[in-house]
Amino acid sequence: MEIKDENGNFILQNHPKLDTIYDFLVVNNIPLLAHTGEPLNCWLPLKEMTVKQDRDYFTAHSEYHAALHPEIPHYWEHISARDNILEKHPNLRLVGAHISSLEWETAEIAKRLDKFPNMAFDLADRVCHWQHQAVSDWQKVYDFVVKYQDRILYGTDFIDDNSKTQTEKTKWLIEDKWQMHDDFLRKKEWMCVPKVSGKFRGLGLSETILEKIYTTNAKNWYQRLM
Repeated sequence: MEIKDENGNFILQNHPKLDTIYDFLVVNNIPLLAHTGEPLNCWLPLKEMTVKQDRDYFTAHSEYHAALHPEIPHYWEHISARDNILEKHPNLRLVGAHISSLEWETAEIAKRLDKFPNMAFDLADRVCHWQHQAVSDWQKVYDFVVKYQDRILYGTDFIDDNSKTQTEKTKWLIEDKWQMHDDFLRKKEWMCVPKVSGKFRGLGLSETILEKIYTTNAKNWYQRLM
């Protein structure tokens, strides 16, 4: 999104000079946590964004709102670059941050999971996008999670900018992040959240699946950290 080469060209994840790093990761069985671009909403006008979270963020940080900066490589260029890494390095174990930046449609991430068996993803700061999809098609989201339960890792992406006291941070994390996410994943009742327009049902996942998302999958994909 920002880094350029000596000629002023944006450096994407599939830049040839990065292949040496990817080869090293494969040889040493080190997984790559890949942050690919931004959510698709970043390339849309504010009024067309699907969730309040993104509208608020890009209103406050217009310098990162790609729709206002046509020089930034398009969303699909970032996605294609990431896909190209896995095509060139099929043995690379890759965990895509933020639902691998395919947060807006479960069918899109499913295509990649089917094509790239060494790919997984985390939920960091993108649960609201699944909640948004559940408003209109709960079954689609539920079926996706059940099918790919071994490749989903929980995450939060908490940024501490020192604007909150320790008590406020703890309350925010527990009530506004973890509890809201857990309610959506664990319960099957109707609910609504500030970041999403409309009501939706929680997924009501089994304890077995929840254990994988919260713990087991991270241990499997980040074995060297355990």
